[in-house]
Amino acid sequence: MPLLFVPAIEAMFYWDASGGGAPAWAEAPGTRQRLELVTPEGRREVDGVAWPALDCAQWLALQPAAALSTLPASVAGWAVASKLALGLVARERIVPTLAHAGG
Repeated sequence: MPLLFVPAIEAMFYWDASGGGAPAWAEAPGTRQRLELVTPEGRREVDGVAWPALDCAQWLALQPAAALSTLPASVAGWAVASKLALGLVARERIVPTLAHAGG
C-alpha cells in the first residue's frame, strides 16, 4: 500500500496496489478519492484515501521505531521523515511555514 504526498490536494494519499484490502495501519481517517497517478504499471487512475498532511505527519511521527519494519516501505520512509522534521522543529533548528496555494 503506497503512501505519497499530493501537493494539488495538500494531502497524503494511499491506495491498495495489490488489491488485498487495507491493512490495519490504513484504518485512518480520510476522504475516499480517485486520482490519476504514475504507478509502476504506468499512468492510471486509482481509488484511495486522501489524509490531511498534518494529521498524517502526526500519526507517522508517533510510530515506534520497532514497528517500522512491519510497515510498507513508503509508509516507513514517511514516518522517518516526519520524525526528523518534527525533531528539527522541536529543537528550533528550522521554523515551519505554511502557505495556502491559490488563495
